[in-house]
Amino acid sequence: MKAVVVLLVVCTVACGGGSSSGLTPLPTQPTVPTGQVDGGQLITHGEMVAFLPDGVNAYRATIVFLPGLRDPATGLPLDSRALVTGESMSGCAIWCLPGERAAVRSRALQLLGGNVALVGTTTLEDNPGSYDKLLQALSSIGGQSQHPELATIPILFVGHSMGGCTAYGFSRVHGNRVAGFFTMKGGCHNPGPPAAAAGVPGHFLIGAADAPYRAANITEVYNAGRAAGAPWVLTTDPNGHEPVLDFDLLFDWIEDVLAGFQGA
Repeated sequence: MKAVVVLLVVCTVACGGGSSSGLTPLPTQPTVPTGQVDGGQLITHGEMVAFLPDGVNAYRATIVFLPGLRDPATGLPLDSRALVTGESMSGCAIWCLPGERAAVRSRALQLLGGNVALVGTTTLEDNPGSYDKLLQALSSIGGQSQHPELATIPILFVGHSMGGCTAYGFSRVHGNRVAGFFTMKGGCHNPGPPAAAAGVPGHFLIGAADAPYRAANITEVYNAGRAAGAPWVLTTDPNGHEPVLDFDLLFDWIEDVLAGFQGA
């Protein structure tokens, strides 16, 4: 299986959308702490922050949460950094309820026996400039933390809305850097040939109550990939545009992908 960096990309309300608990999103531009914090250290590069748990000699995966396009109430970019740092969030950017955010962060930190780093960021749109920005950030964070493996270890994308489109787009170009991608409810996936993403495990999620154009885009891209032999799956939840709330579905799939990568 191809991969050299595990990136968990999660995007909320990208391409326009709602929050996970029906709350009206608020402006979210949290102050990001740096340096040693409870349980690890925080390293920043531009608009990205990494949480590096203590006691890890060499990280085996970087889990990056990418937020959505913009807050529909304010027009501001969304921001996943508070999810990564564990800080309180002034509005709804990724999983509106604190318990949801805490559950995602906790389960992510258990992957690969805890030998993972978490990365959060403001919005990264689906384009080559964003891919380069992410790669540069991982390299810089690796240098700052004296963990150069962060520039090369496996990536698994889990993206919601625009985040899913960016995750998939990155995989089309840099498939050899990706262990897998979980893309939730985006309506902007590149409809062209799957390219390098055809060799990457992917999980596409549709919301049954979401806008029909999103389901149409996901289905078109999924069918084209499967026709090319891509190791992808497609599931539907009964909800609208909110990110996945079935965390067993999310993390069971991630664990299976990482187990397959480790056994490759």
